[in-house]
Amino acid sequence: MPELPRYLKRISKSPDLRLFAFLAIGVAAFGVVDGSLWKSLLTPTIAYRPGFLFASVLAFGWRGLIWSQLIFFAAFAWFLPLPAAIPIALLYLLSQTSAFVVARSIAGKESWLSRERSTLALLAGAAMAPAIPALLNNVVLRILGSKVPPGVPGAVDSWLRGAAGVLAVAPVLLAYGSGWLKEWIGSPPDRDWQEPISARNVLELFVETGAWTGALWLTVHFKAHYGVNVTYLTVLPPLAFTLFRGMRLATLALASNAVVATTLWTFGHWASALSATDLRLLIAIYSVTILILAAVVDERKRSRRRVDELLIDKAALRGSEKHFRTLANSAPVMMWMSGSDKLCTFVNKQWLDFTGRSIEQELGSGWATGLHPEDMARFIAKYESSVDSRERFQTEGRFRRADGEYRWMFVNGAPLYHEGQFAGYVGSCVDITEQKLITEQLRESEAQLAYAQRLTQVGSFEWNMKDNSTLWSKEKLRMIGVSQAPPDFEACLTYVHSSEKNAFLEIEKRVHETNAPVEVEYRVVRPDGEERVIRSIVGGIRGDTGVLVRIVGASQDITDVRRAQEESFARQKLETIGTLANGIAHDFNNLLSAVIAQAELAFSELDSGGIPEEELYAIRDVAMRGSEIVRELMIYAGTESEAPVLLNISLVVEEMLKLLKVSVSKNATIETDLASQLPSVLASPARISQLVMNLVMNASEAIGNRDGVIRITTRHAAAESGLPYVGLEVCDTGCGMTPGTRARVLEPFFSTKSAGRGLGLAVADGIVRRLSGSIQIESELGIGTSIRISLPAAAEHSRA
Repeated sequence: MPELPRYLKRISKSPDLRLFAFLAIGVAAFGVVDGSLWKSLLTPTIAYRPGFLFASVLAFGWRGLIWSQLIFFAAFAWFLPLPAAIPIALLYLLSQTSAFVVARSIAGKESWLSRERSTLALLAGAAMAPAIPALLNNVVLRILGSKVPPGVPGAVDSWLRGAAGVLAVAPVLLAYGSGWLKEWIGSPPDRDWQEPISARNVLELFVETGAWTGALWLTVHFKAHYGVNVTYLTVLPPLAFTLFRGMRLATLALASNAVVATTLWTFGHWASALSATDLRLLIAIYSVTILILAAVVDERKRSRRRVDELLIDKAALRGSEKHFRTLANSAPVMMWMSGSDKLCTFVNKQWLDFTGRSIEQELGSGWATGLHPEDMARFIAKYESSVDSRERFQTEGRFRRADGEYRWMFVNGAPLYHEGQFAGYVGSCVDITEQKLITEQLRESEAQLAYAQRLTQVGSFEWNMKDNSTLWSKEKLRMIGVSQAPPDFEACLTYVHSSEKNAFLEIEKRVHETNAPVEVEYRVVRPDGEERVIRSIVGGIRGDTGVLVRIVGASQDITDVRRAQEESFARQKLETIGTLANGIAHDFNNLLSAVIAQAELAFSELDSGGIPEEELYAIRDVAMRGSEIVRELMIYAGTESEAPVLLNISLVVEEMLKLLKVSVSKNATIETDLASQLPSVLASPARISQLVMNLVMNASEAIGNRDGVIRITTRHAAAESGLPYVGLEVCDTGCGMTPGTRARVLEPFFSTKSAGRGLGLAVADGIVRRLSGSIQIESELGIGTSIRISLPAAAEHSRA
């Protein structure tokens, strides 16, 4: 079979098209059933067609109203002149609309025929739907000048004709069409309580319809032959059927009985024995009777089921209550229940064991006697307000234990409902005394930590790498000059000096690559524009899989320390230069003596008429040697730029050798072992020169007046993380240091000149730390000292 085009499929699924098709088929079918055979608007029996259309209005709402009225108008326009069809159609529109509104307002939210109220709403709608056309049809036709056709019924007969049609058709459509039919059309179903019709139900319906047909035949036969009216016999079959089967099958019986009655009346020519009016009155009265009876029967069935359910629920509740008490008494926490009157109705065994009282003493308001007096007013106010608002109840309070000690309890309660009605509260009590103590101790520890951080000016910080959030201590916030921590790591970088952000990010990379703590010094810019120097020790915390999850650290503001060190550096430079001057003065005297001697020789040459070329070259060489000494002094004094550059430490040492040799003790010999092709370090030349000079001068002081060797070594090195480092080592064969001196030699302003180690190593340590390096000292008294320095290779070189 060929498949329909897509647009035809969409049209066939249109709710409006399906509804129109259903209404058209139904009207066409009832035009045959009512006996008119579509030859006229009037039916000789009952008005099935208007009744069917109004039933569609009740079932499908406003959409059904629109389409039913369009079909009404089309029928009127077919059988009546247009000037008469329009007002008649408007009368039906007004009548059925008002009937629908009234019926729906009476039914409320109930589904049709599901309760007595919705059944009465249907009866009211059936009475109102044909009322306005029945009263005004003939009047309107006469006003319009249209001739009223002969045989047009009066108002009462017309109303009875329409009401009987609604009562015969509407119940079955609402009972069985408000579910699957509405769903097929595309509207949400109103009801789903109908059970499918079984074969037994069909057989019972046939028996009832047969009994009804027989009773109707007897009524007509007795009246025609004996003049006896036994119409009441016709009510007995549907009445008995309804008593046993209720509303669901009664609606089918009403519709089938009406169709059988009108068909027999039409084709059996019963008009002489049973008038059409009597037929309509019979169908209307017995339909109303059956519908009311069916509603009562259904309600009784529901009541009976409800009673059975309540009995079952009561038995289950009794069993559940016993089960609950058993569970509650075996629970490891204290449990309680209260009624809707806020009074206690149950406490479990754990509660009684805790209080040491009987259950009679705890029920009602007795439980409150165990509350701490300071907590009682607050606790009871919280409980009563929660009960009044039917909200969850959670609070803390102190309860007296059997031994007299008050224990902190976390009390948790929830509203209890039974069949939708508030029945009280059920809850538990958990002893949280230990948690309270731990919380208090933790609070005190945090306060002590904050106080200690404030005294030592050390702040802590944390970066959670899962959600990129940060946490700063109060001292860290004060250090940076802000009131709250930045929301993420990127925001933290905004406080780092622009020239040091890359170095800061390099530290973050090193934390990822190593488990050892990493030290870093950097400048920050506070919101008020002030620059501060911060030293941080940073470490990583890894998860179970070894992935870094958090970075934590401690920071200290060393701005004042650095300023003091800078002042100390400047003073030390002057002291060192003064010390160097003593060693260099003799060399300059020798140089000046050589210049004077060569100048006198030059004058002699000139006096003799010669050219003193050799003497002049000698004077130039002496002057160049003096110039080199002066340049090295200027470098050490820091008169050149402080901007960090890429340096090769071996080359720096080579350039300083001449200055170093004239600066050290005359008894000291300098030896070098300088590695070639060292990685570069990012540093200021003055700082590196000062570092080398400090180490060599300390070695010279250690050697003193005896002969000794100072050995300078540079080499490749690597930290534990595997990153490239540059090593600088200065060893001497001097007097060495005691363990006590070695432990304090890096302290600021600590001097050991009296012990043979004069120019403070604190300066060297400060330079190394500022370059993110490390320093190690090995010394043995009477043998000598080795100082090893490791400086990180520049990032550019390491990446290469």
